[in-house]
Amino acid sequence: MSSEAVSLARSLSGLGELGQQLRADSIRASDVTKSGHPTSSMSAADLMAVLFGGYLRYDFDQPENPLNDHLIFSKGHASPLLYSLYAATGAISEEKLLGFRTAAHYGLDNLVVIVDVNRLGQRGETMNGWQIDRYLERARAFGCRAIATDGHDVAAIDSAFADAVAGDGRPTVIVAKTIKGKGVVALGDREGWHGKALADPEAPAEPLPEAPAEAAAEAPQPEEVQSE
Repeated sequence: MSSEAVSLARSLSGLGELGQQLRADSIRASDVTKSGHPTSSMSAADLMAVLFGGYLRYDFDQPENPLNDHLIFSKGHASPLLYSLYAATGAISEEKLLGFRTAAHYGLDNLVVIVDVNRLGQRGETMNGWQIDRYLERARAFGCRAIATDGHDVAAIDSAFADAVAGDGRPTVIVAKTIKGKGVVALGDREGWHGKALADPEAPAEPLPEAPAEAAAEAPQPEEVQSE
């Protein structure tokens, strides 16, 4: 991440709307082949909306640019969210989004890890559930700065990212408490939905709020390296 946080002109409420759009697109992308993990994507949508909205620096016109930040999804199940992010930035088309699954020397303070703690695993609650302190303790045991945040409060996420990019010479681990299936009441924090597409994505039990057409992301450009 860059050492200078650059916020979009869009308001924080706009980033919340982008998060909702990412959830809706994650559902749509998974529905085409009835395969994917929309609920795992939905829990991290607000985190990624704020990250792409003002902190991740990436030039989509020059993907090989060595100054680009690197975004690594350790939970590959949330790949529908990555497709949704690319669609929001205009990096891929609507056709590509819906083609999901039909066809990867400086100081370590530029390393930021985001842990999406949504409590549930494939077969119920994980060993640590929402015990955020345990995740923080583990991060600190490896010599990292550890920051807890509400993974659905865009202002809190923005604050955590701003703190992370300030840096102090150590890697930073942001531990975000999230709700798996966030955005649809019938799915939120419910077991039995891991790896399942919605039967009818156009008519969930509690529809996602409509996101305005302008709810799109534009990633800040990477900074030039200043020579000593």
